[in-house]
Amino acid sequence: MEKKKVAVFIAEIYAPMIKEIQYGLIQCAKRSNIKLYFYTSFNDDFTTREYTQFTEYDKGDFVAYMLPDYDEYDGIITFDSCLPSMYLDKVNDIKKKAKCPTVSLGEEYDFSYTITTDQTQSFINLIDHLYDVHGCREMVHIAGRTSETFTQIRIDAFKAGLEKHNLPYDDSRVIYGSLWKDCGEPVVQQLLEKYKTVEGRILPDAIICANDFTAIGVIDALKARGYKVPGDVIVTGYDNVEEAQFGSPTITTLCQTFEQIGKECLKILKKVWEGIPTEKVFYEPGDLLTRQSCGCEPINFFNQSNIREKYARNLEGMGYLAKSNTALILSTSESESQEDIFNQIESICLRDTGFKSAVFCLMDDWDKQVVITSQEELHNKNFSVICGMYNDKKITRGPLPKGQYIPDEMKDDISPFYFFPIHHLKYFMGYIIVIPELENVYQQNLKSWLVNIGTILDNFRIRQILKQTVLTLENLYNKDTLTGLYNRRGYELNFKRYYKDCIESDSCLAVFVLDMDNLKYVNDNYGHEEGDYCLRTIGDAMIEAAQNDEICIRSGGDEFVILAKNYNDKKAEQLCTTIKESIKNKCINDKKPFIVSVSIGCHLQVPPKVTEDGMNTMLEAFLKKADALMYVEKKEHKKENKS
Repeated sequence: MEKKKVAVFIAEIYAPMIKEIQYGLIQCAKRSNIKLYFYTSFNDDFTTREYTQFTEYDKGDFVAYMLPDYDEYDGIITFDSCLPSMYLDKVNDIKKKAKCPTVSLGEEYDFSYTITTDQTQSFINLIDHLYDVHGCREMVHIAGRTSETFTQIRIDAFKAGLEKHNLPYDDSRVIYGSLWKDCGEPVVQQLLEKYKTVEGRILPDAIICANDFTAIGVIDALKARGYKVPGDVIVTGYDNVEEAQFGSPTITTLCQTFEQIGKECLKILKKVWEGIPTEKVFYEPGDLLTRQSCGCEPINFFNQSNIREKYARNLEGMGYLAKSNTALILSTSESESQEDIFNQIESICLRDTGFKSAVFCLMDDWDKQVVITSQEELHNKNFSVICGMYNDKKITRGPLPKGQYIPDEMKDDISPFYFFPIHHLKYFMGYIIVIPELENVYQQNLKSWLVNIGTILDNFRIRQILKQTVLTLENLYNKDTLTGLYNRRGYELNFKRYYKDCIESDSCLAVFVLDMDNLKYVNDNYGHEEGDYCLRTIGDAMIEAAQNDEICIRSGGDEFVILAKNYNDKKAEQLCTTIKESIKNKCINDKKPFIVSVSIGCHLQVPPKVTEDGMNTMLEAFLKKADALMYVEKKEHKKENKS
């Protein structure tokens, strides 16, 4: 079979259940000449519930699913059971429009092939066990949120299990929870209230929970009230999460065969590609795992070595990743340029992250707070590889051809690629292509590491804006609005700097004072607009002549100052001549009916050493001496005009 490309839409890659499905997909893909592209989200329903103020995050996160050109893929697989509920409608629109076959995990649709656990049979098997082995006759079900499609499926399965054994069912036997541990307290309170009216009972025989986290919360709430599990009541879960395996008591649960589900996804696609008829819905049977919470394992039995090994590995991974997170934040906090930011990210991206390779790509206008609302809009953007490590070497940086999202040097890689969005809240910036060591990607801290990339870039953007704002304010404070030259404050600020340079180099500091001749005459006879023309012409001539770091200043009215360092008499004379000729030529070219001229005085000397307190006296002394020389020339100009 020729090589096939399959896009996989996934979330929560660090979750144990999701990781097992990925294992199944990757193993089957390697044997079948299939290249997998995982497009990932770090949003999830728990985040949405607990941090509702961050809902804008969803808009930037979803853009990952817009990256692929679906027409280029031979198949699409979506992990519907783990995708945020707010994404499902958008993802389903993608599947409906796709020209290739699609497979959905967990949800049944008429426009897609579906793999789902046979929840009805799984629940019936559980109730059979509780009825036959433990003699349970009074059972209740703690359901999930009504917004979840599997909630009603599991309620119906619970009902079917009771009816099989001719046990009574009514709606009071179902209590709705949140699918998280926090629902344990209110659920137990409702149960205690319910059984107050039942003679001879405090609790039911068994509490059948929609998932393990609900079961853990219920057990904790029962323990807090002094009830024993399974002594006083049996509690069961669903999913076989790690906490269910190693808690006290360990939880009897229904286990979905996640790795096999991953393999079945690609088996379905292969049948479709080969033209072999296949059912639209494939039901994968689940397994019943009996443990301490139903009494099948003794409560005093613990597999301590497994627990220690598992949590030691988790803690070690968390510690390393936390260090990587800290290094990422601190190393970029003082970066003054984009290149420095990118260099720091590149140097850290493989450090304790679980990544074998990581390549970072940004939109050319990533710092403009772009909100992407459609795939067409995204595909019109230009992207560049800005940094990263690939096969233990630095990636080649540079622009990508429009519509290409993978660097040329990675195109022939057969490893599965993971695409993570880079964004800050709703503002999309780019994406990261990762080849992970999947067994090391089990820490939810990974989410923080990747989210921090977007936050770091946005903080840099804000710092640059603040820096530019400060410069703008300084210009407004230190610059003359008519000529664009420094104002008198600019003279004071720069004199101190030039003074220190001249002290260090033992060279002359020069101060020129320029004053326009006959500004009042121009204003009175030709208007203030022409007077402003004269002042701008003088300012432009000063800037044109300033070729050696001279600082040009309009100190007020028709008075100007030039501050220069490392000067001598010849350079001072040349500067004055250049300014006067430039003014004269400008007026001739503009055919003005008046003459613009200036009187200039210059004082230069190697400045004496003074204390910081004596600096103001020094700068005024230079200015007064230059001003006095300027008036000498102005008197000569007046004599010439009279004659």
